[in-house]
Amino acid sequence: MCMSFLKAVVSGFSGLLISKNSTLVLGLFLTCLLAYHPVRAQSDAGTTLSGTVLNDLNGDPLSEVNVFIAHSMLGTTTDENGKFHLTKIPRGTYELVVSRLGFGVKKLAVRLVYDTEKSFDIRLTPIVLQGPEIEVTSTRLHGWKKQLKEFEDFFLGTSRNASKCKIVNPEVLEFRTEKSADNQAQVFTVTASDILLIENKALGYRVFYLLESFQHFQDMIGYIGKTHFEELPPKNDKEMRKWLGNRLKTYNGSLRHFLALLTSQHAAMSGYLEKQGFLVYELESLPSAEHVSEPSEGRLANYISQGELPFERKLHFFNFLQVIYTREFEDRRYIYWRLKYDRSALRMNNQKWSESTRPQAQTSWLVMNKTFAIIDTSGYLYDPLALTVYGYWAWENVADLLPIEYSPQEGLVR
Repeated sequence: MCMSFLKAVVSGFSGLLISKNSTLVLGLFLTCLLAYHPVRAQSDAGTTLSGTVLNDLNGDPLSEVNVFIAHSMLGTTTDENGKFHLTKIPRGTYELVVSRLGFGVKKLAVRLVYDTEKSFDIRLTPIVLQGPEIEVTSTRLHGWKKQLKEFEDFFLGTSRNASKCKIVNPEVLEFRTEKSADNQAQVFTVTASDILLIENKALGYRVFYLLESFQHFQDMIGYIGKTHFEELPPKNDKEMRKWLGNRLKTYNGSLRHFLALLTSQHAAMSGYLEKQGFLVYELESLPSAEHVSEPSEGRLANYISQGELPFERKLHFFNFLQVIYTREFEDRRYIYWRLKYDRSALRMNNQKWSESTRPQAQTSWLVMNKTFAIIDTSGYLYDPLALTVYGYWAWENVADLLPIEYSPQEGLVR
């Protein structure tokens, strides 16, 4: 997700896990890359969020402040009086993000149980933006471009969608490489002085990404941030149809797709998930080059229970779940990404290498980090740190994000 996140070695903090003990498994702590907040279909009702944004230093109203629901298409900017209004927000749990260049970011948790109106007085604290003076030389520029490419591969990803995804304002990025505390490795850190503007011409979205942190350390690569989406204007109907098709393809087989099916009223029916393309098994441990855990059939009825609200469910299971999506093979880009971090690949003979590069059904693994995870019936996690995901789902990054309003039915209503 989240679609926001930290990438780390096995038991590390949120993100892509590249295991030193398991050469076959890559994983991803679900943070901001997975939507933390469920939004269901818009209706004429819904909640209105309004308020005033002020300069905390002198109390003056702030105009042109970005105010948005994280990971959604719901957003606006304040007027000359610092006022904002967001209307028709469905019931759910959200994070309201308030951001303006030169000021600290404010994030507010908002839980909407009834259709109502909520008002906020928000004060932003000014910050001093001061960067070091840097002499631009051809050597430094070449190094900067190399660092940008490294950042884009981890941040946007290497999927088919990523190949048509572009950071429009890379000049706001600052790269820094320094020795780790023990002087044993290099730490690559990326910061952004403003919101990143990303054009995703594979899915037809303009993505505003508030990068909160990014760090690469040995096998640990991770980032955390908040997203806001706008639809790009299509050149013609053909391009719009292409975007709709790509969005559906991105959704199909994704973690969100799986969780939406798992929370449906049909999930406990025998063979239901299998008919939708998902095979689920329980494992005692993650597979590795040295050991492959023997799977047993997943007991789906035991994984889901009713949440506090009608549109919420609790997810809970022991050990690991292996989830195989049988309707699509692995993208070859994923295969080479996986092999890049598979230390055993260095010892493969030609036959073994050929077998390893042959696309298989998309396979991912899940493990609980908490007693249970609250999810929305549309398939979104409330607390992204409640789960760790490994395998194919770990490979999908910012270029593969969909806004929380997205429905697989959207192509049918246009």
